Amino acid sequence: MHGDLTGTAVIRSLLFTIPRHPESRMGAPHQWESWAEIPKEMKILVNFDFKNISLEVITYLDETFANRYKNWKSDLHVHFKKWGDLETARLEGCPSELADRREDWEWLCNHFTDPKFVKKSIAGKIARESKTLLHHSGSKPFSYRLEARREEGSKFPEIDLFKDVYV
Repeated sequence: MHGDLTGTAVIRSLLFTIPRHPESRMGAPHQWESWAEIPKEMKILVNFDFKNISLEVITYLDETFANRYKNWKSDLHVHFKKWGDLETARLEGCPSELADRREDWEWLCNHFTDPKFVKKSIAGKIARESKTLLHHSGSKPFSYRLEARREEGSKFPEIDLFKDVYV
């Protein structure tokens, strides 16, 4: 059952369920390359009441769920790679969480072997290995964060930004 949804901003920002959540068997979107590509109609949460929820909370949930979706697909990619080749992974490697939805596993196997995905995956791995100082601030551009520190009246916005994202 869906809760009451009010306001276009809420509807636009609503989410589906976190992959691996018990409710995800009720139609979680598995066959999408990224969270951003999932249509907003499919991102509506199950069993949550969104009456009078703030835009800030919706934004936080959307970012959290996008991150969970990305991590979930990353975990499935690691699982896929354990099988060595596409056919073995397809036939023997389907994880238990997708056992009753083989078509999703088939799609993921094809996705993980798509040249576009492979190229992006290799580039990401090289970039991660070359980093010497890792930040933990997400994908929001540093310029936006710096401007926010200035608007908050920080005397040393660059130092505050460094503290926020690296410490």
